[in-house]
Amino acid sequence: MDAEPDLPDTHQQAHPSDTAGRSAPRARRSGRSARWQPQLSTDIAGTAAARTWVREALPGLLDHPAGADLAGDVELLLSELCTNAVRHGGGLEGVHLDCTSTTLRVTVHDAGAGALVIRNSGAELDHGRGLILVEAIAAGWGVQLHPDDGKDVWFEVNLTGAGRAPH
Repeated sequence: MDAEPDLPDTHQQAHPSDTAGRSAPRARRSGRSARWQPQLSTDIAGTAAARTWVREALPGLLDHPAGADLAGDVELLLSELCTNAVRHGGGLEGVHLDCTSTTLRVTVHDAGAGALVIRNSGAELDHGRGLILVEAIAAGWGVQLHPDDGKDVWFEVNLTGAGRAPH
């Protein structure tokens, strides 16, 4: 990503079991989960495939049907993280959904080891706003670095509607 200061930890609205604003290894959450691994990890077409997969996987994970806003938010944010993984993270390696009765966590694993940067993109650019959208829409998000195995970038959405940023 473009060189700008790392995002301050205070913006990474970590899950209560995370440490220092970064996602730390967590105790197993009760709930349902699903995993997807793309065939072409460095191809931007993987982003569209991830959106299709999450659209099909969500109904089997949620207690109630996803409303259009929730499904749209999840697809948008997943698309942004997958695009970042392909363009800046060395390739998209997988997506994991972890669902409880109140929260959906979406994790994108990529091959990159670098920290994420929120860029202040000008209005004339048609790219560079992915993490701004994640921060604005998600209830929380963060990063977990894996030495010698890339990183996980995750976001959470509240399934109860609480804590969702207006848009």
